[in-house]
Amino acid sequence: MRSVVVTGTGVAREGRPELEDLFPRRWNRRRPLHEDARPLVDALASALVAAGWWEPGTGYEVAGGLFVGVDHQAAGPAARFAAALDRDDAASRRPTDFLFALPSSTAAAAGVCFGLRRHQSVLVRGGTAGIAALGHAVDAIALGRVERLAVAALTVTAEPALRLAVAWCLEAGAPTGGLRIERAEALGVGAEIPAEARASTDGLLDDVAPAARSFAAPGLLAATRLFCENGACGRLVLRHDADGEVGLVTASSSRS
Repeated sequence: MRSVVVTGTGVAREGRPELEDLFPRRWNRRRPLHEDARPLVDALASALVAAGWWEPGTGYEVAGGLFVGVDHQAAGPAARFAAALDRDDAASRRPTDFLFALPSSTAAAAGVCFGLRRHQSVLVRGGTAGIAALGHAVDAIALGRVERLAVAALTVTAEPALRLAVAWCLEAGAPTGGLRIERAEALGVGAEIPAEARASTDGLLDDVAPAARSFAAPGLLAATRLFCENGACGRLVLRHDADGEVGLVTASSSRS
């Protein structure tokens, strides 16, 4: 199986004010992106720039694919649209609420902005969605199905209030001092990992409400801060359990 390397990351909460201006010929700057799609598009923009795959304002299509893990984002638009139907109030029915009640709509908006048409998937798995998307992306690259993928986690909740997206760019290739991702099975790592071999996440999510730390995007944010910032390098290991769940089981990092 091929090595998978992290080449860029991005984090966004609301989306920069000038976001719609970054995609000439792909997105009408006069048409605001949906509020739930903005953090995803902004996080992907930062990751793609860091990876060298894209430049803002060019309007070019980005080669590659996109995997997005979503937890509760669709609940808000679905609830608003259902409430408008209950009131029989046509004026309060927002077509975008109907559209974004589908978890795939945020990823579709990102696809319009960037391209990434080689392969697109959306995983809806609650708090594990981000790590699950990462695991599927690693498998797709390692097995030779695609050369590079952007993978992201999106969390949008009303209680506690949080709008957050985290994105990683992954590609096949030999590590060059950065972070590589491998499957535990390929390394012969068993089901039991010693506690001392697990990476500590203490203090990594102090800016996220405790009630939201188990959601999809905060989970990938913790991994980003631990392994992808401050020049960290080493190996991140993923394991699929008997139920198909994906987890981060052990890693090495230069973070001090």
